[in-house]
Amino acid sequence: MLSPSRSPRSARRTARPALAVAVAVALVLGPAAAVAEPARAGAPPAGSDEAEALRAAQEGRFVRARELAERALAKNPRSAVGELVLGRALHDGEGNTPLALASFRRALALTESPGGVARPGQERWHREALYHLMWASSDLGRFEQTLAYAARVRALYDPFLHGLDVWPLMKLGREQEARAAAARALATGDPLEEVIGRNGLCALDGYPACVAVLEAVRRYDFPAGLALRNAAVSAQDAGRFDEAERLLLESTRVPDEESNPWRDLAALYAAEGRLGEAASAARAMSLAVRAAPRRVQQYTRAQALFTSAQVLLLAGHPDRALDAVGRALDEPDRAAHWSGSEEATIAESALLERAIRRTLAELLDERAAVCGWSATIPARAAAGGQRLRAWYAGRRVAPVLLAGGLEASNESTATVPQLAAPSWLQLDAVALLGPAAVRPLVERWLHEPAGPPAGQPRELRAAYLAALRAEAVCLAGEDPDCLVEGRAARASLPAEEVLLRVRLAARMAAAAWRLGRIDESAELFEEVLERDPGALRRLGLALPARPRPGGDPAAQRAAARVLGSPRFELDAAAPFAVGEAGRRLCLFARGDTLLACATPADAGAIEGCGEAPEARLAAAFLDAAFAPRLDLSQQDLTTLDGTAVAERRVAPEALELLAPAPGR
Repeated sequence: MLSPSRSPRSARRTARPALAVAVAVALVLGPAAAVAEPARAGAPPAGSDEAEALRAAQEGRFVRARELAERALAKNPRSAVGELVLGRALHDGEGNTPLALASFRRALALTESPGGVARPGQERWHREALYHLMWASSDLGRFEQTLAYAARVRALYDPFLHGLDVWPLMKLGREQEARAAAARALATGDPLEEVIGRNGLCALDGYPACVAVLEAVRRYDFPAGLALRNAAVSAQDAGRFDEAERLLLESTRVPDEESNPWRDLAALYAAEGRLGEAASAARAMSLAVRAAPRRVQQYTRAQALFTSAQVLLLAGHPDRALDAVGRALDEPDRAAHWSGSEEATIAESALLERAIRRTLAELLDERAAVCGWSATIPARAAAGGQRLRAWYAGRRVAPVLLAGGLEASNESTATVPQLAAPSWLQLDAVALLGPAAVRPLVERWLHEPAGPPAGQPRELRAAYLAALRAEAVCLAGEDPDCLVEGRAARASLPAEEVLLRVRLAARMAAAAWRLGRIDESAELFEEVLERDPGALRRLGLALPARPRPGGDPAAQRAAARVLGSPRFELDAAAPFAVGEAGRRLCLFARGDTLLACATPADAGAIEGCGEAPEARLAAAFLDAAFAPRLDLSQQDLTTLDGTAVAERRVAPEALELLAPAPGR
């Protein structure tokens, strides 16, 4: 989100990312409508393999359709219908677009005369071959071919269909031509042309244009799922979080196989710190991906894995998050139907991988500090390995950053890969690019005469840029300016950007402590511990704390181990304390407010931490103290002794299905 793209994107994800618009409406409705037409001229004989193959394909029975098509081609290698159905089975049923493209090309050759027009009686199959070639070329990102096939369809069969040009022209960076094509589509007065043209403008112009698409879809009573999703993510880009949630929830009630609004909901809830709801949405997202056609999975699966990895990391499961993001990187989505580029989506996943590996390294360093000597050396070695791999992941992000992808201006950016990660994650790019390099860039972006990308308010863009600048100042070690810049950014950011605001609070808290501003530091640290305590681990920050007097010797020894870990900075003047409370090891804030506790039963579940009970208790305490905080509606506010302690853990079953092991 800190890298506002010129088209709707998820809050990964967006943000994701550069996650952006789903499949162009033009290429979804056009071929589907053509194939569904009843056969008339040139229809194969009733009961033949070709006729039955056509019927199976129209009914979505692609395994049977392929079997019948191959049988028909074995009998007659020059069967255009057989090639078309085989192509459909490969494309829609199996997601094997390159092989499907070859079948469609053979079908075109079989139905076309040397002059480039259909053979007598073959018009229907010739037209369908052109439609499917256009569709498959678009899926593969071969947009010049897509335009050429669309031009032939328009010249031979339909004087309209100008909207089919908008998406490929936009992806090729030919923005003015794309706008001209959209204008021609709107001028026809045809409802489908209007929706297709407006869909392209949605990708170019953001929120107002996406709302116009939704209004047109409702007016003509077209399926609204995709338009709802695009309007929602553009609303979030415009800072309209409540509207985005409402539209996404409505989109889930009218599902469209080309979009997965659950993914955008999961990213939205994660950004807002609503982790329980994010986990539930991500679970529904994963189920939707599994149910989607193979063709759709090839450009949605990695995005879903990325979103799962986000939620798993925030929920305190970095090991499972690493598995998910690793598979997203191994099998990246095709980027043809998203306004972002393949380089940008890979960079986004690599940025998340870097954050996960650095978190795992911090966890390993914690274990090395509190566990016995038998665990220390392996943990230190493993932590070093994770940091090395994190460095390598950062190298995969660097080309996008050096190409200008951290921030988009209002100029055409189709040729510039944009890093559009979730706002709370995108600040990690500041360390990769370098604080000294980011600050002048931010100043330049703030004063660009072109202003923010279309659909995004100027003040909202300035707020996200202020967050970038604050991160750069804090990383540079300029503590007084860190507090000033952090306060300014937090004051201007939307209240819904909880994780981003908490991240800045953590940086400011550490700076205030170094400056000796104890009360200010304590207040900021308490906010972090209340909203997202895992941020301290992800950022590698330490909480100033002291031992709490009293308690049995075992608890005192466990507290000493905890205070010697990387998560704490031992200081007698610290406002936080670690000590015993009712046979539990607990973290206390000012006024003896209880923040988190670990019990001997929790310690029993700790493995690989030596035999000393105090070592296992210390490790269990670190897990509890920096586990995620759930929403108030999901908190358990009572304990056996009546102390109000928030339940900080997301139940493992709530995270099941987010990133199951391969083959599960």
